[in-house]
Amino acid sequence: MRAWGIACAAYFAIVLAAVLMTSNYSFWTSVRGAVLQVLPDCALAPLAFALARRIPLGRLPAWRFALFHAAGGAAFVLLSALGFLGLYFVERRVTGGAWPALPRLEGFVYKGIGSVLVYATVCAAANAVEQAQRAARAEVLSAEARLAALRARLNPHFILNLLHTLMGLVGRDPASAQAALEQLGDVLRYALRVQSQGLDEVRLREEWEFVERYLSLERLRLGDRLRTRLEVEESLLDAVVPVFSLQPLVENAVRHAIAPRASGGSIAVRAARQGESVLLTVEDDGTPTDVAATPGTAGDAPGQGNGIGLRLIRERLAVLYGAAARLETGRSSQGGFRAAVTVPIGEAT
Repeated sequence: MRAWGIACAAYFAIVLAAVLMTSNYSFWTSVRGAVLQVLPDCALAPLAFALARRIPLGRLPAWRFALFHAAGGAAFVLLSALGFLGLYFVERRVTGGAWPALPRLEGFVYKGIGSVLVYATVCAAANAVEQAQRAARAEVLSAEARLAALRARLNPHFILNLLHTLMGLVGRDPASAQAALEQLGDVLRYALRVQSQGLDEVRLREEWEFVERYLSLERLRLGDRLRTRLEVEESLLDAVVPVFSLQPLVENAVRHAIAPRASGGSIAVRAARQGESVLLTVEDDGTPTDVAATPGTAGDAPGQGNGIGLRLIRERLAVLYGAAARLETGRSSQGGFRAAVTVPIGEAT
């Protein structure tokens, strides 16, 4: 509506300037003449815009498209001329007190040329808008398809790794395996809900509880070798974060920095506010050698994680937030590996 108002005002200004420069009419007479010229076209423009969007360029064969707009243009010019004629008679009757004679032929020709230009401009704008919206819809559908594919890859990856953990417990510690199976129920319910509902974002509270349950499972397997510290700002628990944004980072630390070492190690998981963003960090105390040699962390390119979990997080951040979110990896303050996810703060609905 605002664009239509601006366009009508610009059209009126152009017609008024043309009348003033090509005639000896007074200013107010020129204003009335410009209104008579402009008003019918402006009234018909929304209809032409809607019709042009229904038949955008490329939907019909070229000859049918040209025929359609030839007929549409002729109808637009005819209706605009009739509207102009009706307004002309009313204006002259009101201002002169008598019904006037028909306008001169050149007046209709001038009006017709203007209407053709208006129709062509409106149709061009409608096609541009339709093409832009179609491109935007295609981009959204592509993003949704990518997210669905990423979810489909991430969930089995997570579940298979978790089952591998339980298999190691069954023969060695049946009692711990039974306790782990009970914990597994809660973890799998979350993962299956994410998959079945097609969730891409959840409250940080849910993701945090999910990570706590996952760590409790790993603690059953690793015992005192796994030491954890979890810190979260309470005010951020209702913020929206990507689903599975923390667990792959924690899993990466457990598998590559803690499990291979007889002495184990520690993992710190934090969620803090950073300006208008949420900063999620996972740090371990693995040795620099561990970090440099670990596939999927910083082995090939310092500061860049290359494993499947890290790669999937990067791809999902790009799809969900574009340049507003990022995953950064590198050395931690404890000498091990650090991964940090930054996403814009959003409140769950």
